[in-house]
Amino acid sequence: TALAVAWTDYRGRDWGVWAALAQDGGAFASAQQVSPPSDTEVLAADPVLAAAGNGTVLLAWEDLRARRGHRDVRMARWSAASVQSSAGWETLPELLGGADAGEALSRFRPSVAVVGGQVRAVFQDLTPGKSALYGAAFGGAGPVQPARLDDTGDSPNQLTRPRMVATPQGALVLFEDDRSGWSRLRASRWP
Repeated sequence: TALAVAWTDYRGRDWGVWAALAQDGGAFASAQQVSPPSDTEVLAADPVLAAAGNGTVLLAWEDLRARRGHRDVRMARWSAASVQSSAGWETLPELLGGADAGEALSRFRPSVAVVGGQVRAVFQDLTPGKSALYGAAFGGAGPVQPARLDDTGDSPNQLTRPRMVATPQGALVLFEDDRSGWSRLRASRWP
């Protein structure tokens, strides 16, 4: 069993994501930088952790590079096996589209969980011109194509602050929705 903490930390001109773990009730190991290094400035934010079972820990965060003005979502995984191989945190495949592909609109507020043995992430995405919910399921080693999760089509409402919880029936995604004129909490299943 691992206890994990993650934070943003200013070291060497960048606000990167760092994490430390304590295994089996022991002391925390030295902190490790989880966000990938870059030749340009990195401004990471909002790291969120999730337990994935079998001692595996997932970490997602917002990532802004080269002062481009829009954020993307990045993720990593830690497991006891990766520590034994000296790999530490393993960066998960990138999400297609978004800031890393030159899109000028942000993706942010990620949430991550393991659902039915599969790593999944949800996040808020401004690509359709408003805040919408997108999700991605990770299966292979290559880039992952996110899919829109909300039920609102082209309506003018904003869907914000998604959080995902794994259940035996699939993922439960909680989010704020202003379709009735003020923000309300709604839930949606993602099988």
